[in-house]
Amino acid sequence: MMGLFLEDFSLGQRFGSPALLFDAAVGGGFEFEFGAGLGVMAVASLTMRLLVESAFAPEGGILGAGVEALEWPEAAVAGDVLRIESEVLEVRRSQRRPERGLLRVRTTTLAEDGRVVQAMVSTVVVVARG
Repeated sequence: MMGLFLEDFSLGQRFGSPALLFDAAVGGGFEFEFGAGLGVMAVASLTMRLLVESAFAPEGGILGAGVEALEWPEAAVAGDVLRIESEVLEVRRSQRRPERGLLRVRTTTLAEDGRVVQAMVSTVVVVARG
């Protein structure tokens, strides 16, 4: 499947991911071996995995240009089933490199009960079609 080009994205567009059970195997064992302090690292790692497996698929892959905000409002616990939702907040063509553009995206990691276990706003570089 081909990825999406800059022109394929629009403000407010949303993308989801499959769900994944959060346990020691998936979470890398961080929270199980070291406690909740490193549990956020396991959630961040799982979020990246879900992002790659999600419908958010820019042509050329997900190339981050920066993270504006990153927080963990609620703790994820063993047995949670997590998924992500990504929403396009801004779409703009690069002035210096018109063959590329930038997307500002909010990615929220949710537990099955609706708890937000991670929220991130990032900028992603995307290839333009023309």
